[in-house]
Amino acid sequence: MGVNCDMSSSLCAIKQPCKNNGTCNGTHYSYDCSCPCGFNGTDCEFDYRPCTCNETSDSLFVCACLSGWQGVHCESMVNFCDNNPCLNNGVCRPLLENYTCECPGDCYCGRLCQISSPKTIMFKTISKSFAYISILAVAAVAMFVITMDMLKYCFGIDPTQSVDLCPDNDALNFTTIFLITFGSGPTLFSNKTPADFNFTTSHSQSFTFDVNDGMFAFVNEVPDLNNGWHGNASDYTTNDTDGYMFLVNVQGIDPQIFNYKIDDLHIGRLYEFSAYVANVVRKEKCLNKPNIRFEVRAINESGNVIAKKGTGDVPACYNMSWSKYDISFETTHSSVVLLMLSNVAEGSGNDLAIDDIELRVYSTNDLDDTSTTASSIFDCKNNDEDYCECSNDFIGLSCKIQSDDVCSKHDNNTYESLFFITFGSGSDRFYSKTASDFNFKTDLKKESWSNFKPGAYAFVNSVPSSLTVLWHDAAKDHTTNDTDGYMYLAGVGNVNDMIFNYNITNLCVGVDYEYSAYLTNVMRDIRWVSVTEPNIRFEVRAVHKKGDLIAQKSTGDIPVYQHMTWSKHGLSFVATSSSVVLLMISNVGGHPGNDLAIDDIQLRVSSANQTGFCYPG
Repeated sequence: MGVNCDMSSSLCAIKQPCKNNGTCNGTHYSYDCSCPCGFNGTDCEFDYRPCTCNETSDSLFVCACLSGWQGVHCESMVNFCDNNPCLNNGVCRPLLENYTCECPGDCYCGRLCQISSPKTIMFKTISKSFAYISILAVAAVAMFVITMDMLKYCFGIDPTQSVDLCPDNDALNFTTIFLITFGSGPTLFSNKTPADFNFTTSHSQSFTFDVNDGMFAFVNEVPDLNNGWHGNASDYTTNDTDGYMFLVNVQGIDPQIFNYKIDDLHIGRLYEFSAYVANVVRKEKCLNKPNIRFEVRAINESGNVIAKKGTGDVPACYNMSWSKYDISFETTHSSVVLLMLSNVAEGSGNDLAIDDIELRVYSTNDLDDTSTTASSIFDCKNNDEDYCECSNDFIGLSCKIQSDDVCSKHDNNTYESLFFITFGSGSDRFYSKTASDFNFKTDLKKESWSNFKPGAYAFVNSVPSSLTVLWHDAAKDHTTNDTDGYMYLAGVGNVNDMIFNYNITNLCVGVDYEYSAYLTNVMRDIRWVSVTEPNIRFEVRAVHKKGDLIAQKSTGDIPVYQHMTWSKHGLSFVATSSSVVLLMISNVGGHPGNDLAIDDIQLRVSSANQTGFCYPG
């Protein structure tokens, strides 16, 4: 182009859109940026390197590492497996800011492989009995024979036979309810739709090579359209020439990849919902990994979660590798919806293939015998945290983490208050004080009126109207009889942003406390606007190196209303440590939305005739 045809018409040459040393690859009508490791986004504009380098002099530098990384250059991930927390010969696998235990066979389960299967417990019991019997046999052979007969004819255990301690799940009787293999065909892209397989998805279908973010396709091999993908890799189904698979370029956190509704299940029976999943991105690429959450929900007004389990990061390999992921559940409803959801946001990577989606029921030969329960097969049921099922008001690995609502035991405002933060009052719209003036810390940054944005906070005496037309303009704080009272305005930016962190000492071990706050969504209910609703996790942790979790409770989504509405949230807990840290953490990220106001943060005794502080000596 140009008068002398001396100028390139390529968008790459004209716009030079790729940032952070990204390489621009031009096409006829568009361009694509190949980002260096540590950057992603359409124009490589997002920086997710684990280290930001601060030069302290002409010859020295210090790397400020993100959480979970260490070393001079932040090159090493903190290894949470150093002390090997896994029990019963479980293998500890380090993860970023976490770890997972791989249990040996099916003999043990639970987060730390601490839960023995029924037959393992029986075997250990029998083994101890044999040791005792062997001692008695020296003096009384007759007693030994009688004991052996009792084991064989009373308990159904023949010690002379080989004992199968932990049967493979696949060796049990089961019946397949449905199995989706997506069929087969000679053309690369199948013309079938999710409706042909009785499921829905929030992603858009592609029938061409343009499988972009938020799109999917049914293909008989991975398209060789991306130099980071396993081009020409096949589906999982055996004996299935040109078999199709479900290829998904995932977009965002929590979009529905798979939604299948099914009726007429047998209440009380044990089912398995599974699928084979593969990461279609090659290992040598520095890209995001898919992470899928399997959920089973009741089909009712509240959509109760029956079971939930994550895959963790689906690994990238040099050759595309299929792995089976599943969740077992004992249904409490005859009609459920089976879901696969993404746990991570879109970006470079996060591309996967799914095949052989199956629901099957573990059963006796008589499928109509609904009195048969799963307890004879498995004793390891899981709650939302993938730990053993706990009674009401407790969660966690050993059901030791308290999860009790505020005021569920008592509701008496005359009980002793250990602190009560109302944020004061004043005529200035934006208060000059900071979080430290109220003795707490936060991940959010104090910002002025003109610079308020996601990741910022301020103390205001009314909701500012100039920040966004979507907020409850001029709405007031919660504190009663408090003219021009201030509230804590939080514009949450990311998942796990720490909104409130307050250390307190000299609590009385064994005493009931209530940790609470009044929260409100500052967004107005506008039907044509879809926003992220705040969801806050209250936590109480011991103040020591391990920071043991004492209690935890989430608010759920804090809804929008026509008029700003305050609600009390928090938890009750019994102190197991005299020094604790009280936390409020965001369960969600994303914008627009996720903006809330907080007021009247309080810790009080919730037991009558009890003092809140116990001082040493």
